[in-house]
Amino acid sequence: MQFLQKGDRFIPVADVDAPKIQKLPAGTYLINAAMAVGHYVERIDAPELPAKIYGNAIKHADRILNTFINRNSSTGALLTGEKGSGKTMTARLIAKNAIAKGMPVLVLNNPELVDDGLFRFLQSINQPSVVMIDEFEKLFPGSSQQPLLTLLDGVFSSPKLWLLTCNNYYLVDTNLRNRPGRLFYCITYEGLSEAEIQEYAEANLDEGGKKHIPILCKMRNLFGTLTFDMLKALIEEMNRYAENPVEAMSLLNLNHRTEGHNEYDITILRDNKPLEHVKFCDPSRWLGSPFIINSRESNSDPYRRIIFSYATKIDANKKPTDYETEDLRLEPQHLIEADTENGTFTYRVDDWSIRLSRHNYKPDNYAALLA
Repeated sequence: MQFLQKGDRFIPVADVDAPKIQKLPAGTYLINAAMAVGHYVERIDAPELPAKIYGNAIKHADRILNTFINRNSSTGALLTGEKGSGKTMTARLIAKNAIAKGMPVLVLNNPELVDDGLFRFLQSINQPSVVMIDEFEKLFPGSSQQPLLTLLDGVFSSPKLWLLTCNNYYLVDTNLRNRPGRLFYCITYEGLSEAEIQEYAEANLDEGGKKHIPILCKMRNLFGTLTFDMLKALIEEMNRYAENPVEAMSLLNLNHRTEGHNEYDITILRDNKPLEHVKFCDPSRWLGSPFIINSRESNSDPYRRIIFSYATKIDANKKPTDYETEDLRLEPQHLIEADTENGTFTYRVDDWSIRLSRHNYKPDNYAALLA
């Protein structure tokens, strides 16, 4: 089959008295259809990639494309994970590298195009090609995935690399899971590692904000999945307002898991030693997030108060006789430690340290909660 080019459109034709091309030029194309001509492709701009790519995207992209080329047969890859976790970035990188090797990349974003005509159309493309379907389980919900099984099982005149991304693996048809004959690879993007956060923060944080990288790394355990999109937004906000991670998170659309587990015991320390004989006035237990997050647009200062009395004299029977009262004002910048693995958060004001410990905390349960 040959192609008739009309502007950016490439229409498969058999016998037409007009100049035709044998193969699709390397590039990105959108699959479409029209009553008069059936399925065709239209050249579109390739999605942009950032100047620097972090995480495992390069390694995964190289492996998938290399496998496809070496197998010399149709190959499928499912990239799954939360939005912004890097799966679409990997797919775009594969597409870019495939184009550099002379292949066309075909984007399928309309489920109504999946029929016998699409199968015949893909058969007409007599050259190795990439077929991309982004957010697969949303584009093809439930039983609408069934017709694609025929395509993935199909024997084509030339090999096809199927690239599917999805946000929810369990919404993918069971006939596609654990079936390497259809989808050779299944790569799950589970959020950023501490090393990836460190690398990205070192490269993108303003110099004054790099002192906050240790806390930024520890905060990853507060989220089910900390994605590149989330980290990018957080660092952008830190740079814009010269804030620490907690302050920068105050208005962002980032919901950390500790919000639902919101009761903390308070320990007062002086010179790094817990005080005995402490009477709390307000509050006796910390309620809510262990972070102090207040709106920058609030008329009040962003702080929380801890009011307590502590013994200054102890009698012979080791009973306190005199007390002094302290009223501490905790602000976001006073956070010095966020030990998410052990469930403790520490603030320091002058000579005082205030340690918050998850109430009724069990390490194994908390670790599972924040994993």
